[in-house]
Amino acid sequence: MNGPTKKGQQTTWIDFPVPTTVKVDRLILQMGTDTEAQIALPLTGQADLSQYQAKQVRPNVRVPYGGTFWTLTTAIARLSDGGAQAEKGKRFLVLTLTIDNPSSQGTNGYPPDYLRLQFGGATISETSDTIPPTAAGTSHLIGLVAFLVPQEETSFTLVLLPSDLNGATSQATIPFQIP
Repeated sequence: MNGPTKKGQQTTWIDFPVPTTVKVDRLILQMGTDTEAQIALPLTGQADLSQYQAKQVRPNVRVPYGGTFWTLTTAIARLSDGGAQAEKGKRFLVLTLTIDNPSSQGTNGYPPDYLRLQFGGATISETSDTIPPTAAGTSHLIGLVAFLVPQEETSFTLVLLPSDLNGATSQATIPFQIP
């Protein structure tokens, strides 16, 4: 591995002035502000970073919702999403959903109006999504939805609320767990 060049601009290196008397293997690089989920990286060369790795499960649970079918294919828990670091004590839960619409009616609901996540007695709205409108007769449409959840929570239920714009008169739920 080579260090940064002496000329030009570097986008892959971060430099910190440190006295030559400091032993590098005793330093800890801490990323994140006081209000964000922080990552502490001991510069020992043997740091166990597994606690910071994203955790993923593949529930592959399919439920009917109005005239459509929604499948929760993957759930990923991670400390950042979309260029944002999670708040202190929280993590992002990013769900990948596949939507099939075999009906003759398209749907055009606004995802923040009908998507919720339940855990530990709380119900929250999403932080972002890429859920597409579903035209009649379409299949395998893929969308993502992100929620900001407490780090210690492991049991969740995705809730699809009743929605006239989606043709759903009752809610659908998908329970799942992630470490």
